[in-house]
Amino acid sequence: MAMPPSGAGLCRASGEIGHSVTFFEKDVSYYRTHRDLLNPEQYELCLYSDWNDVESDARQQLANADCAIVTSYCPDARAATELMLDSKVRLRLFYDLDTPVTLKAFHEHAQVPYIPPFGLEPFDLVLSYTGGRALGELKVHLGARRVAPLYGCVNTSCHRRVPPTPHYTCDFSYLGTYALDRQKLRQLQAVTSRKVPALTLRARSLAYNPTAIQQAHQSAHTRVYHQANGNPPSRIPVLRP
Repeated sequence: MAMPPSGAGLCRASGEIGHSVTFFEKDVSYYRTHRDLLNPEQYELCLYSDWNDVESDARQQLANADCAIVTSYCPDARAATELMLDSKVRLRLFYDLDTPVTLKAFHEHAQVPYIPPFGLEPFDLVLSYTGGRALGELKVHLGARRVAPLYGCVNTSCHRRVPPTPHYTCDFSYLGTYALDRQKLRQLQAVTSRKVPALTLRARSLAYNPTAIQQAHQSAHTRVYHQANGNPPSRIPVLRP
C-alpha cells in the first residue's frame, strides 16, 4: 500500500506483538495506482472515499483504542483530530511525514491544512520524519509538547539487495519523496557535473514503484534514483487492544 516504510513497519510491528490495528486511508487516484499491499496480515486496512462514510466506524474504533495516530497530508486530518480529541483514547499522537513542508506552510500562511488551528499542543507525542532543528520548531511554532523523530526506513522483509543494474551506475545519488522546492537538487547536480566532469550524475525520476526502486538499489557505484510520487498518503491508524 502507499505508505512510507516507517508507517507500514509501525502497523506491522504493533500487530506482531498482539495489538489490533485499524488503518484508515483515503482512496485517492495518485496512490491507488501505486498501492502495493491491499491485504495486510498484521492490521486491518479501511479505504474510504468520503470521511462521513467512515466517521462512525472510526469513532467506534476510538472507543476501544489505547492509542490513536493522525498523520500529516491526510485530507481529513482536522476532522479526525476532532474525533480523536472527543474520545477517551489514552494516547494521542501526530506523525508529521515532512516537517520542513509543514513549517514552511506555517511560516507562509500562518496555518497548515492538516493541523488544527490550535496547533499540536493536545497531542501527547508528535513524531517527525525529520530530526534536528525541525523538532524544536514544532514546539516553538506549533505548540508540540513532546517531539521525537521516527525516520524513514526500509522493510527488509520485501526490499533487499539485488544484482547491480548498469543503467543506474553513477557517482552521486539522491532518494527522497517529491517536493517542488527539492527540484533545486537538479540544479546542484548540473553545476557539479560541469565543475567535475569526471563524475557521473544520473537524475532518475520514478513514480512510487517498489520493484523499480529495488532494481536501482545496488550497482558498482552510488546510484541516483529520485522517487517522485507526490505527497505522502492519507491515513489515520488507530490502535486498540
